[in-house]
Amino acid sequence: MLSFLLQLVLGVPLLYGLLWIVYSTGEQFYVWAGVFLTVVVLLFVILIPYVIMPLFNKFEPVEENAVKADIEALAKECAYPLSKVEVVDGSKRSSHSNAFQYGIGSIKKVVIFDTLLEQHLGLTDAATESRRQARKDKKLAAQKEESNKAQNIPEDSNKVNSSE
Repeated sequence: MLSFLLQLVLGVPLLYGLLWIVYSTGEQFYVWAGVFLTVVVLLFVILIPYVIMPLFNKFEPVEENAVKADIEALAKECAYPLSKVEVVDGSKRSSHSNAFQYGIGSIKKVVIFDTLLEQHLGLTDAATESRRQARKDKKLAAQKEESNKAQNIPEDSNKVNSSE
């Protein structure tokens, strides 16, 4: 639902703007459309990592470990202005591992998927463990609720009556 709303909020004005440029600039529409789209892409490069990605993913700082130290050392060696190394909860959607960097100017970040830390490097941090436990708890609660519905047991019957 959030994805659909985001497409609606961003897509409709962009399409309207592009169509307005085509209709109002005549035969030179492609020049103005190119300028418009260039500005839009540059805005998205800035906004997507800071505004849109946090809507769909949870970013947390990487705990102090050898991987973080190696990334920071490499950034220093390459004169890359690294401001943060973060881990993202990619395991909630996929078991694939990945990492990426983003940022503009002096604010640059490296993001590592929790699956990369876990699968390829054998590391797990406290945040990964807590997310894994929360998923297990949520799954168990859903199974219990489904089982209760199948047996026609009301949800409140699992609670202890305090008046007894």
